[in-house]
Amino acid sequence: MIESTKSEFGHIDVLVNNAGVASPAKLYEDEEFGRIASMLEINLRAPIEATRLFAKYIREDDGRRGVVVNMTSMGGLMPNRGGEVYGALKAALIHLTRASRTLAPVVRVAAIAPYYVRTPMVLSNPKLQNNNTVFPDLMLDIDQVCEATVRCIEDEGSAGQTYALIGRWTYLRMWLFDFAGLHIRLLAGWSLLVVRVLQMLGLK
Repeated sequence: MIESTKSEFGHIDVLVNNAGVASPAKLYEDEEFGRIASMLEINLRAPIEATRLFAKYIREDDGRRGVVVNMTSMGGLMPNRGGEVYGALKAALIHLTRASRTLAPVVRVAAIAPYYVRTPMVLSNPKLQNNNTVFPDLMLDIDQVCEATVRCIEDEGSAGQTYALIGRWTYLRMWLFDFAGLHIRLLAGWSLLVVRVLQMLGLK
């Protein structure tokens, strides 16, 4: 991928991990291992490998900087029945994005997490028909996703961030990991305090 793109265009500045597939089957009823394996390969393994190779390429080229935009999903932020595997893989991609923030400023990795987009994959998925979690008025057009992607590429403060798109909100930063990190620090601090108090009382 890297070599063929370099030979065609000379160099690479931006990687958009946009490929993704979903399954029309229900996980606990008629799903098959082959479809799960395909989703794992396309939705997670491929973007991880593409990001790894792209980051290696950029870091080996002194002075060059690059941007990665991972196309995730709101399903990766809000688990729901029917999207167990798809959502889990998108959540993993969001985690990869956050964990890769230390690559900046040389390689800036960010993510877009859209609500349902009017694409053939979404509109033809039987699991989304008569589904009370799907609100047509909030669905996005492809142009909105493209505009948010360009904005993410241009936004120098986007490293490690995930931006949600839903309805008219088309570039809303999610604070998921910030709140989780704060929660963990509070739990860790409280646990250490309890240990110290027990030690002082000779109870541990």
